[in-house]
Formats: sequence, C-alpha cells, structure tokens
Amino acid sequence: MYDAQPIEKLDARDNVLFNYTIVIDGKVVGTWKRTFKKGAVFIEFTPFAPFTLAEMDAFNVAVHRYGEFLGMAVILL
Repeated sequence: MYDAQPIEKLDARDNVLFNYTIVIDGKVVGTWKRTFKKGAVFIEFTPFAPFTLAEMDAFNVAVHRYGEFLGMAVILL
C-alpha cells in the first residue's frame, strides 16, 4: 500500500490509514489536511517523495474539485 521509507512523515499514531491520504495508481504517496479560515479551505500536503509534474497537476485538479464541492476558495500550502 505504501513504501516503508516515508514512516517519519506519518502522524504520531504512525498509521497512514488515520490520515487523509493521497493515492496515485493505487499507492499511498502522501497525506494532506485541511483547515477552514475566512471562507477558504487551506490544504497542506506532505508527499512521501517529490511529485512528478503529472502527479502535481493531477493533485491540483483534485484539490480544486474539492474546493468547488465545498463552494470555497482553495489555498494550497
């Protein structure tokens, strides 16, 4: 499901399943969390390895679709 290398990027519970996960091609490649402030949703993400340009483009599309679903502006951190 995910490589053992990014263990230090997991939360204090050391279990990626309890985080919001980023999945690409069936593999967990990072985590993200959201914070609502002043009519916007702030998305902070932690990739386990640098995203390729195609992966970053796909992530941006997904993040902005999420913002449209919420009816809020998205600020990616």
